[in-house]
Amino acid sequence: FELIEKLKNNLDAKNQSMILHNRRGYSNVVECESCGYVTYCSNCDVVMTYHKFSNEMKCHYCGHRAAKPIVCPKCHSQNLNSKGVGVEKIFEEVKKIFPEAEVDRMDVDAMRAKFAYEKLYEKIENHETDIIVGTQMISKGLDFDSIEVIGVPRADQLIYIQDFRAEEKAYQLITQLAGRAGRVSGKGKVYLQTFHPQHPVFQLIKNNNSKEIYHYFLAERKKFLYPPFTKLIMIELKHRKEDKVNRAAQFMGSVLRKYLPEVCVFGPERSPIYRLNTFYQYQILLKLPKGKNYQKFKDFIKVSLEEFDEISGYKSIKKSIFVDF
Repeated sequence: FELIEKLKNNLDAKNQSMILHNRRGYSNVVECESCGYVTYCSNCDVVMTYHKFSNEMKCHYCGHRAAKPIVCPKCHSQNLNSKGVGVEKIFEEVKKIFPEAEVDRMDVDAMRAKFAYEKLYEKIENHETDIIVGTQMISKGLDFDSIEVIGVPRADQLIYIQDFRAEEKAYQLITQLAGRAGRVSGKGKVYLQTFHPQHPVFQLIKNNNSKEIYHYFLAERKKFLYPPFTKLIMIELKHRKEDKVNRAAQFMGSVLRKYLPEVCVFGPERSPIYRLNTFYQYQILLKLPKGKNYQKFKDFIKVSLEEFDEISGYKSIKKSIFVDF
């Protein structure tokens, strides 16, 4: 309610506002309330996102589209419910709360039309829009005089992600976004809605002490042995045949363990998204100590990859190598 009040006051003062919600679509999932069925992408191991404005289900990884189910394909119940909050839902709610305001949406889906970005940019420049609702797109490169209030509803979703850089990325995004507000007046405000206001990242953002934030992230990296204190190398293997990539990953793991210390090799494991765009994926994570042994370990990895490539049956396996990803 506090954010709504701040947006209302900002509208009354004839200023513009921004709302960031870094999740495309209307809702994360359309679920059958009777049997729990959800629509999965036919190419990937991910649940498809419902986009209300185009009334279709979309996969945000491979681009596959499907019609929104009217009845459950499994139990034929009509008791379907959309769950989760996407930027389209936030946009719809803002329009309901502020019917007198001009509200625009800025995300990949809204900007697909020709010159859509340029038209919206002009609208904001000419003060023909009051509230811009968007994904991380709105945090980059916009320089307008009248943006005074920025809201980030459900800010928790920025930090609870399977990525050791999640907190750092959240801090960068919020800091970038804060740079859009009060560029002329110097009185811009950013409001974060969170269930965990005592979380160290939110407290550090509130204090706005970049040195303190830097030391916090560095201490976290050191505690869990992440870069810059170690070298991270991820080897990703892909193939359309599940059993083949599984065998290849197990072989690659055994070859790496032949040359590297056991403590440095994690996996092979299925990737967080096991099937992506019809390819099954396995990954092996290597944590290597920095220092004089690093070059030696690097040479061992090259030898391991060469040994893997000598197996003619694995020629069709796609390999990707990421360093300090």
